Amino acid sequence: EGTGIGIVKKQSEAGIHLDTSHPMVGKLMEAYHEVTGDVQSGPIVSPGGTYAKAINNTLAFGPTFPGEEDSIHQPNERVSLESYLKSAEIYARAIAKVCCTEE
Repeated sequence: EGTGIGIVKKQSEAGIHLDTSHPMVGKLMEAYHEVTGDVQSGPIVSPGGTYAKAINNTLAFGPTFPGEEDSIHQPNERVSLESYLKSAEIYARAIAKVCCTEE
């Protein structure tokens, strides 16, 4: 008491859904395809929680690749250096595509 600090409990947030035809989804997938060469994989929906749910017109994006063990938010969470560097390149391209538009 007297600190001015409080706690707000929320049980859940509405899920995020953008249609695969949404321009942002297209730009994120372009970045993924360019770096990996994998043009067969499409967006994957995850039931996990994300702060992206609190921001309008956004998505959570990354970082598990097809065929890799998903250890995200598990004991001994880890990622290979190769996947880490590949993710960084994808994120850099994705940011450029989403934020830098040609006019």
